[in-house]
Amino acid sequence: MKTKLTSIVSTSLLLTLLITSTACHSTGYNKSDTAALSLQMAAAEVQAESRALDVTLGSLKELIAKPAPDLKPQFRTFSASLDRLGDTANRAQHTGVRMQQKNVDYLQAWDKELQDMNFEHVRKNSETRRTEVSKQFETVNARYQEAGTAMQPLILYLTDIRRALSADLTHEGLEAVKPIVQNADENATKVQAALAKLASDLNLSGSRISSVALQTAEPPQ
Repeated sequence: MKTKLTSIVSTSLLLTLLITSTACHSTGYNKSDTAALSLQMAAAEVQAESRALDVTLGSLKELIAKPAPDLKPQFRTFSASLDRLGDTANRAQHTGVRMQQKNVDYLQAWDKELQDMNFEHVRKNSETRRTEVSKQFETVNARYQEAGTAMQPLILYLTDIRRALSADLTHEGLEAVKPIVQNADENATKVQAALAKLASDLNLSGSRISSVALQTAEPPQ
């Protein structure tokens, strides 16, 4: 009985050590998978932002190019779309902040692994890879900030158009803002190109640091 009990205790201790060891060694790739998922979710938010911008510009151009006898319903559609665009842009900004923090967490976990390595050539090799990944993060973070910086003035510009139409919702008022709407459309085309490139870069960066093959996330509805 004593031998059996000793065996059970020993087995339990061994399992505990294995679980602890596995948890310790899995920290790095758990952090990388979390960072990868945050990059993927950021890409989905950027895609949602792009779609919201399309809908907003579409509703505005519909109002300008094909005004109905009663202009109020079309104006309300544009106004609601613009509100949703603002909400989507804010959500994308918050997602970007979380993404950056997850990237930092992953790099810090990597640094911990580097400190515990025994052989210099293994450490140097891993340090080289860490530098590459860190640069990838820096690039997507910078582009994320640039996209947000470009989107905010466009939203403000569209908001001013809404104010102008709210004060002068007439066919003459629509004619007066036509050149302004054209300018907004041209700026939106540039922003859309930046958002498309950013979403692609985010998904690619996420796939490069994930331990599993990531599927492209669907944009939030």
